[in-house]
Amino acid sequence: MASLQMNSGYVPALGEQGKPASKVPDRIVDRLLQRIFSGDLKPGDRLPPLRDLSVQMDVDRTSLRIALERLNQMKLVSMVQGSCVVIKDYREEAGLSFLRAVFSIDAPQDESAKSRILLQLMEFMTLLAPGMVGIASQRATPLQIEEMLKVYRSQLQHLDDPDTLAELRTLTEDILADITGNLVLKMIYNSTRPLRKELNRRIVDTLDVRENLEKHLEWIRQFLAGGIRREDVETMYRRFQNESVAAARQTLLDSI
Repeated sequence: MASLQMNSGYVPALGEQGKPASKVPDRIVDRLLQRIFSGDLKPGDRLPPLRDLSVQMDVDRTSLRIALERLNQMKLVSMVQGSCVVIKDYREEAGLSFLRAVFSIDAPQDESAKSRILLQLMEFMTLLAPGMVGIASQRATPLQIEEMLKVYRSQLQHLDDPDTLAELRTLTEDILADITGNLVLKMIYNSTRPLRKELNRRIVDTLDVRENLEKHLEWIRQFLAGGIRREDVETMYRRFQNESVAAARQTLLDSI
């Protein structure tokens, strides 16, 4: 049976530092998410009975029940009335809400595990983004194109601020998803926003951002002037994207 005793770096959530009681379930969820994601809690592990678990984690049982129910809704644990709580295999059971929650935690995490997920996200985006850009090129209105150009110009004003650049790159992706008008795609992008922001932060760290942005702007100008055929948009963007993420891909591989 897995032990859930907090390590010395954990901050108790029951008012010692003036934290509101409503935050206690959030802290419990974050702690258990980290342990599930890192593999410290493995599929099939059984958590201690509620009474013992609340003592180990130094939390009240009501907050613990709320947290466990959230994990149950995310399909990370199996709860049986009057029985134990069992850890599920998130790779087989969970959805994007699990990864969104993990990457939203403001605490140290398993960098190797995060890098593996970011590499898989990069692969997903590399496959998806060119098609999305192709659709957007056919559906974008002049107003939407101007909105996109404003975000690119804003990035040029924040070249020395990697965090803001990552946020703006993520916003660019969100705008493209909006332009496609595809609800499923938009919801996938909503769910992956924290992951995409983290990935973009890694990309910014390995990229000549000014050169990359200038290529983007020139590419858009040529398209608007008729210098790029719509049928060529996907192929050109795929090549451009692969060049943009190559260094970040290698950095992520080196960190595993």
